[in-house]
Amino acid sequence: MKKSKESNNRGKGQPRRGLTLPLAMEFSILEKDNPEFGRHVEIPKNGFLTFVGPNGSGKSHLLRGLFAAFMEKKRSGEMGRKKVRFLSSGRLMEDDIIKRRGLLEEYRTLQERADVQLKVRARLRESFKRDINLHWGINGLEVNFEHEIHLDKPEKRLGYTIGQEASGLVHLVGLLTALYNDEIGVLIIDEPEISLHPQYQNFILQEMRSVCGEPRSNNNKKIIILATHSPEFLELKYLEEDISSFCVCENIAKGPIQITEMKPEFEGSTFLYRISYQYKKALFAKTILLVEGDTDELILRGLAEKLEYDLESRGIEIVAVGSKEDFRAAMAFFREINKEVQLLADIDWLVDKPSQIDEVFGWDLGFRKSVEVLLSESWPDNYRMRNALRNHSYSFGRYRAILNYLKPKFDQERLNTLEVIAFLEKSDFDYNELKSFETALRRVSFCELLRDSTEMQGRMDRLESRGAFLIRVGEIESCYLSDRVQKKRLWAHQEYRLIQTLPVNRLEKNYGDLIRCLQYCGDEPENIELHMLHNRLNLLLMSLSNDYQKGQDLSLKRHVFQANEEGIFEVKSLGDEGEKVRIALRKSMFPELYFSLVFALTDSPVEIKNKIDDIFRRMGLQVTRGR
Repeated sequence: MKKSKESNNRGKGQPRRGLTLPLAMEFSILEKDNPEFGRHVEIPKNGFLTFVGPNGSGKSHLLRGLFAAFMEKKRSGEMGRKKVRFLSSGRLMEDDIIKRRGLLEEYRTLQERADVQLKVRARLRESFKRDINLHWGINGLEVNFEHEIHLDKPEKRLGYTIGQEASGLVHLVGLLTALYNDEIGVLIIDEPEISLHPQYQNFILQEMRSVCGEPRSNNNKKIIILATHSPEFLELKYLEEDISSFCVCENIAKGPIQITEMKPEFEGSTFLYRISYQYKKALFAKTILLVEGDTDELILRGLAEKLEYDLESRGIEIVAVGSKEDFRAAMAFFREINKEVQLLADIDWLVDKPSQIDEVFGWDLGFRKSVEVLLSESWPDNYRMRNALRNHSYSFGRYRAILNYLKPKFDQERLNTLEVIAFLEKSDFDYNELKSFETALRRVSFCELLRDSTEMQGRMDRLESRGAFLIRVGEIESCYLSDRVQKKRLWAHQEYRLIQTLPVNRLEKNYGDLIRCLQYCGDEPENIELHMLHNRLNLLLMSLSNDYQKGQDLSLKRHVFQANEEGIFEVKSLGDEGEKVRIALRKSMFPELYFSLVFALTDSPVEIKNKIDDIFRRMGLQVTRGR
């Protein structure tokens, strides 16, 4: 029989057909022929792709669309003999535990492939002190686990069926089997974190990383695609390779967002390397609030707790970038994946590097010139400035010798910052100490002059309207109300504890910039529960009033009985003829919203509605008064 040209080529040592990375994938979700549901992603060179996003954002639809697209490639012969496998964790709900996890094929492979079984058993024994035993019985494939109390003493092993094993370990065995199975070229997993402890998640991630790559007939490399809610499955160890290894999903109507190449803003930044182990949660948030250091983050979280401002429910994540130099890269990264980004920084960022703010945000607010103009203005009071330099957190009295040297100068009239710096340049002080003092002098002077500058305050207000907040009194420590402690982090923890004990009006005075920043980040989420209770109470009272007005006693009693049976309200008829009712919200179910009031059923519907609205308005619900 004559060999085909392709067979001859293979016989000369050329590789089999296979998938080459990076790989552009065009596919559809929901409706195959509808262009609105066409999607595009790129499988990166490392063969590892992760979809992240909230529930309902379309991650599972994307996985199914990719599965169908790879099956087409399988049918066309592009994948050679390699298989496509889709593990939809926790979505199949049959009674059998293996079926429930969608892992029946994996356990059959484990029983049939001695090489795969050996690797899985070795991992189980190394990491979890477990072993697994598979055999065919009268009920089909039977799976038993053994807890190895003593590895080398079979009589000390505790055996039990798969139904008695923790579901996480059952799931883990299935995942490992799929990873070690060299027949699989594309492995798609929906929520691999199901039932897995964080350390187990990290373990399985490293196993995935070890086998991902270009699938070929002579290797066990495979393309691995995940959808996850777990930060443990996100890594940016090697920025150039990993930056394109995840896609952010917002909702099913929009395509996933993927960064497919390095941006100039990312280069030289250490922040992006830290995000994979410090701030993975930020990739799941809606709004990112960038701050410089961890003490800024701690104080902001303390204020949010005190003000009962729930960051999580608003989808806000505070991210400490580490240094002002990293603000630009962090801003560019989060905006690239379509996050709303706000920023809180010390005023020294503006004083020391005024042009950077325009560079980071892409604005042209002219801060560079306006900062120098303000610093050239005369001080409102020389002695006020001297006291500020002694007590401000930027200096903390470190420059006593220089301040004493300047005392005659302070006695003169109408000094300004630039004049004092020029005077000091002629002195004999150590160069480094002098430069340090000049930096502190510029910062403290700016803070003092800012208090009296309407023009600069207006610029700062415009900055805040765009989501950039600067601490106008200096740095975060300039706001502190607790006594100074030498160690910065210890002082921050001391201040955090103090914040929880102080009245809000006291905090608003010192922390106004930070509180405005928190309020800007996210609106108060709508209280759906309060809306539903308001509607239920309106409906109940209107029904009772209507029954009473029409003299329908039986219907009135039935509605009272039904309301009590439902368990939301406790209703009791009052008066000789039941013309009044006492209605209370069940305290055990709604302790924070509890109320108990008497309503007159003789009132008009508008009067009853207004009374109900008044109750809920006091509880924070926005309702319009009826007429």
